[in-house]
Amino acid sequence: MPEFRNAVARFMEKVRGDRVRFNPDRIVMNGGATGAQETLTFCLADPGEPC
Repeated sequence: MPEFRNAVARFMEKVRGDRVRFNPDRIVMNGGATGAQETLTFCLADPGEPC
């Protein structure tokens, strides 16, 4: 959902201030901690492949 990713990016920029910019296209959403951990593991376990 692009609207949700945009809202998350705006929120994170507000929380972090002017120090960091967040690109909504690079925000990945998962349905819970288990799914997020699995996605992260796949990304880290095979470093040359895009996620």
